[in-house]
This record gives sequence, C-alpha cells and structure tokens, in this order.
Amino acid sequence: KSTCFFSSNSDLARSLSFVSRFFNSIIPSITKLEPVDTEFLARINKLFATYMRNMELCHLRDAIRNVLTIARLGNGYFQANQPWVAVKKPETKQRSGVVISVAANVACLLGAMIYPYMPTIGKQIWIEQCDLPESQMSFVQIIKNEFTVKRLLPDGHRIGKPVPLFRKIDPDEIKRLSQVYSGSSAASVTNGNEPK
Repeated sequence: KSTCFFSSNSDLARSLSFVSRFFNSIIPSITKLEPVDTEFLARINKLFATYMRNMELCHLRDAIRNVLTIARLGNGYFQANQPWVAVKKPETKQRSGVVISVAANVACLLGAMIYPYMPTIGKQIWIEQCDLPESQMSFVQIIKNEFTVKRLLPDGHRIGKPVPLFRKIDPDEIKRLSQVYSGSSAASVTNGNEPK
C-alpha cells in the first residue's frame, strides 16, 4: 500500500518543489479558482470526510483506500492542468500558481492523513516540507476549516525545503532484495544460515 501511495503522490510532491523553484517557496494566491478547481476540492473534501468516518469506526483499510484515492485524484489534477507548462508563460503563470497551490495543499493534507500509518513520513511532509507546526497537525484544526483543504497552506505561507521521501531503487537492487527476502532465503535464515 505504501508503494501505491508514493507512486500516486509523486506529482503532488512535485507541487511543493514547484512552489520552491518558481515562487521562492511562497504559496501563491489561490483566490481565482476555476470550476475545475472547486469541483476537485469538493471531491477531496468529501473523501476526507469519509476518511474521518472510517478512522472513527477503526475501518483502517477503508481509510487507507481513501488516502490512496485522494493521492490518485491529486496526481490526475496536477497532470491534467500541466502547471509546468503554464508557469513558463507570463500570461498563464498566475493560473499555474493556483494549480500548484491547490496541489500543494492536498499534499499537505495527505501528510496528516498518512500520519497514523507512517508517522515519520507524515511529519516529514507536514513539518519539514510544508513548514507547519506539529501542534497544528490535527484533524480538529482541519475540521474547524469545514474540511476546506485549500486553507491548510494559506496564500503567502513559506514552505520548507522539499526533498525526496525515498531514494530510488534500481531494478538490479530490487532483484537482489527479492532474492534475499524470498521464501527460500527466509527458510535458510530459519535454519541458521545467512542469506547471500
């Protein structure tokens, strides 16, 4: 599941890098939302409310599915709006800022949502990359905003330094690790032999 999360969340993570690279680490204005943005945020807010209900009922598998769905939708939103193209043109840079800001806010939300499952990663996104205080890493604060995701990172907020959460693993290393942790290797460890 974690692999799916980070695969789906790759473009949302890029949104924070775009804030750093093109907007001097300052969250750009999100006031001029277009219908596609408000519709997207409405879907995210609805999914987040479902996630909260699942967490309250201890339906942890259903809740993580909500996380993965939000990550996938965020990835699709970022891809469809192509802010990396719009940011290069003066006449469309403002629009790119809106898209990047919306996506960055969703990335921030995912940091809080993934925290119960992966606390270290959740904190890295929320505290180190989004530069928000740990005291605000609470669903109570988000609920006070009536599940309005766009307010997590307000206009003008300075984010931290975006960094990759995981290093890339090349195919050869994946193959080697698969051999080391396969059933036969596990059996050899059980018998007192180190895997090679």
